[in-house]
Amino acid sequence: MSNSLLPWSLENWSSSKTTNWFMMEEYQLFSPNAILCSEVKIGPYTFIFNSIAKNDIAQTLITARVRLFINNSSKKEQQETLSFDAHVGDEISGLISIGLGIKVFCAGISRRFNPPNSKFGDPYGEPCFSEQFSPPGLHIAELFPILPDVTAAMCSPSEGHLSTLESLEFATPDRYKAFIRSACLYKDALDMVDHDPNLSWILMVSALETAAVVEPEFEIPPEQVLKDSFPSLYETLQNCADPTVVHKVAPIVAPTLKATSKFIGFCLRHLPAEPCSRPDDIDARVIWSLENIKKILSTVYGHRSNYLHTGQRFPSLMSKAPIKFEEKPNVEKEKDWLSREWKERDVPINLHTFNYLTRHILLNWCRTFKPKD
Repeated sequence: MSNSLLPWSLENWSSSKTTNWFMMEEYQLFSPNAILCSEVKIGPYTFIFNSIAKNDIAQTLITARVRLFINNSSKKEQQETLSFDAHVGDEISGLISIGLGIKVFCAGISRRFNPPNSKFGDPYGEPCFSEQFSPPGLHIAELFPILPDVTAAMCSPSEGHLSTLESLEFATPDRYKAFIRSACLYKDALDMVDHDPNLSWILMVSALETAAVVEPEFEIPPEQVLKDSFPSLYETLQNCADPTVVHKVAPIVAPTLKATSKFIGFCLRHLPAEPCSRPDDIDARVIWSLENIKKILSTVYGHRSNYLHTGQRFPSLMSKAPIKFEEKPNVEKEKDWLSREWKERDVPINLHTFNYLTRHILLNWCRTFKPKD
C-alpha cells in the first residue's frame, strides 16, 4: 500500500530497491551545452545524452527514462512533491540543472514502455505526443556571458557529477520536497539570466531560503540576529553611550528578523570551499572567510527584501558579465547604468560567484542526507 506521507517520486525512488518496475516513461530535455557522454544512471532515472544541431546551433538532447515502481496515476494530493502544477519532467530538469550546473528545458513526455517480458505494447515504446511541444531558442551569450561557468561546455559527465543526488533517497519528506523545489528554482534562475538577471538573483535567493526553512531551528542569540539582519543598526547601537542598549533592543526586534539569520546560518553551515578557478587579480576575488561571506549574504538578502517590498532592483553592477571571471564588481572602475557610484560593501559579489555559492550550498546540503540508523 502506498505511503501517503512520502512524496510520490521519493516513494518511487525508494521502491526501486525492492520491487520491479511495471512501466517506464521517457521525457525529452534540451540543453545548449555540449555534453560529451552516452548514459548515466541515478536511482530510477537513466539519462541519455546526444548532441544535435538545430538552426546552426549545437544543442544536447537529453532523454530521461523514469522507471515506475508505484502507480503514477493514483498518487494523492498529499503525495505531490511540488506545491504547484508540475510533472515528473519538471523535477528531472531541476535535478539535471543543479547536478550539472547547466540550463535545461523539458519538452514533455515522449514514450511509455511496458516491462521487457510484457505481452502488451510495443517493445520499443508507445509514442506520447499530447504533451510534446517545441523547445524555445536556447541561445546563450557568445561573448561575455553573465554566467560563464554555465555556458561552458560540459565534457563527459559521469555518475560522479550526479552522484550527490543519490542522497535524496535518504531525505525526509520535507527535505526532499524542499530540495526538489530549490532545484527547480535554480533551474529557472539559469533560464532567466540572459533575459532578466535581477529575476535570477531573486530565484537563487529563494532557492536557498526554500531549503533553509525546513531545517531545524537553532538557538541564535538576539544580538546575533540583529547583527546579521541589520549590521549598520547594530553598529550604531554599539556606539551609543549606554553599553546596554544593544541588549535591550535586540530581544524586541529579533523575533521579526529570524528569517535573515536562518538563511545566513543555513548557507554558512553548507558553505563550499572556494572555487578551483579564480581570477589572477587578488582584488577581483571575494575573501572566502565565514565572516566576510556572512556580510555578503546579509547584503544580498537585503537587496532581495528591498525588491520584494519596494520594487528596488538589485544593483546592475552585480549582474554584469565577468570579463576575466571577476568574483565581484570593481567599484573604483565601474558605475551602473545610471552612472551611480557604489561602495564595495553594497555590491560585494556578482551573480557569477553567487551562482557558484547557490548551487554548491544546495549540493552540500543534499550530501548531509543519510540513512536512518
